[in-house]
Amino acid sequence: MKCNIEFKGTAPQIQTQDLIKHWITNLEKKTQRLSSNEMVLRLQVEQNSARAVYPVSVDLELPAKNFAATEERHDLDESIGNAFAEIDRQLEAYKASLGGVAAAKNPVGVEKLGKIK
Repeated sequence: MKCNIEFKGTAPQIQTQDLIKHWITNLEKKTQRLSSNEMVLRLQVEQNSARAVYPVSVDLELPAKNFAATEERHDLDESIGNAFAEIDRQLEAYKASLGGVAAAKNPVGVEKLGKIK
C-alpha cells in the first residue's frame, strides 16, 4: 500500500505517528486479499489554530472503489481514530457486498445449500 501522509500547521508527535502506523497496519491486514500494489492511502492532518480543532481527511483508493472520511475534533488522536474507523467501516461494508460475508449470513442462501444436498 502506498501512503501519502501530510501535516499542515502542526508537527507530528511520536504518539500520533504510532497511532497512524497502527491504523495503517490494521487496514493493510484487512486489505490483504485485495490488490495491495494498487492501493493508495492519503492522510491529511491540519491544525486550525483559530478554532483549536484538528481536521483530518483519509482517502483510500482501491482499483474498483474509493473510500473517504473526514473528522474534525479538538483532540488530534481522536480525529485520526474516528476518520480511520469510518474508513474501516466502509471497507467492511464493501467486502461484505462482494459476497464473502453477506452470502454466508444470508438465510436464503443457506436454504438453497440444504436443498442441494
